[in-house]
Amino acid sequence: MRPTQRAMDLSLPITNALNNLELALSSLNFTPETTKKLYRISITDDVAPLILPNLINFLEKKSPNSSLRIRSEQGNEALKLLDSNELDFAVGRFEIIPSRFGSIDLFGPAFEGGEISSGQRATVGAIERVRIDRETFEPKFKVIGSDLWSTEEQFRSSTADLTITGICGSGIIEVVAEMYLAGIITEDGIVDGSLSAQTERVITQGRTWSYVLHFAEGEAQRDIVVTQNDVRQIQLAKAALYAGIKLLMDKMGVDTVDRIRLVGAFGSHISVEHAMVLGLIPDCPLDQVSSAGNAAGVGARIALLDQQSRRAIQRTVNRAERIETATESDFQDYFVAAMAFPHKSDPYPNLFSVVKRPEPKLVEHSEGRRRRRRS
Repeated sequence: MRPTQRAMDLSLPITNALNNLELALSSLNFTPETTKKLYRISITDDVAPLILPNLINFLEKKSPNSSLRIRSEQGNEALKLLDSNELDFAVGRFEIIPSRFGSIDLFGPAFEGGEISSGQRATVGAIERVRIDRETFEPKFKVIGSDLWSTEEQFRSSTADLTITGICGSGIIEVVAEMYLAGIITEDGIVDGSLSAQTERVITQGRTWSYVLHFAEGEAQRDIVVTQNDVRQIQLAKAALYAGIKLLMDKMGVDTVDRIRLVGAFGSHISVEHAMVLGLIPDCPLDQVSSAGNAAGVGARIALLDQQSRRAIQRTVNRAERIETATESDFQDYFVAAMAFPHKSDPYPNLFSVVKRPEPKLVEHSEGRRRRRRS
């Protein structure tokens, strides 16, 4: 017997369907402690340092007999490998995710969105600058679309045609740094609920405390709140970045840096002082931290237009050494130490020569009290 053309056409999709059914049925009896499953995961290089260390540690504890096969495919190529059953998971940036795939957002762009409750892109109505009074804990802020601070007399009229909708990346960095400098959060990132006796800005949400940056001014608006979980998300993101920097400093055999250049649009808009207060970047004289703007775009134009510069770029690329931060043994220790504001052990002498360090305080996690609202 010979199969018909129709049977041959159906062979591949039927085989894939049967394989998927077998996988689904086998997962019903999945036991992490005893499984010897191989997990095939694609993770892009930019997020691998944030995910792989914790993932490896988790698997070693929960599923010691399982193993990982890591690839670094991007976009459509990763989706094709998922379709052909050559990958189990793909982590990266995808412009469009077909409905046949299940997905979840892990990160927002440059501290915006993601797991930040009031986070959003830098668009009109987003809070982009924040200051908090050290005595009263009252904030003032600027929003995209107005040049005035919220405490200025004409602020309401200047923002009459827009809605204050959330906090963009630069605003998130500033509000968390200001909360630390004002003593609203400790160096370990815990919101001090005892301050609710002094200010209506510190409120309870479930079993944790939060800080209200902006009270809603109508039914169509919502309070702009910085939650305990928001602070934790910033800690996780900045600790991963700092740990990577520390590993690079180790490779270079240096303990301090003399100059820092921030690249990209995000680096052009953040407050250097507040970024250092968070511990997003290492200690350095503040006047030696600057922005390079869209360095990738400028470099691409130079490479396209100047053959001599293109050869110089190639020579630099050939000398570059790739450091796999996620597999370095010191990464986890550096990561944990960098969770504190600005750091658990690095002293930051340059920063605290111009910024007053908050007095250390010990705050225990406690159940919040009844929420108070502005009348």
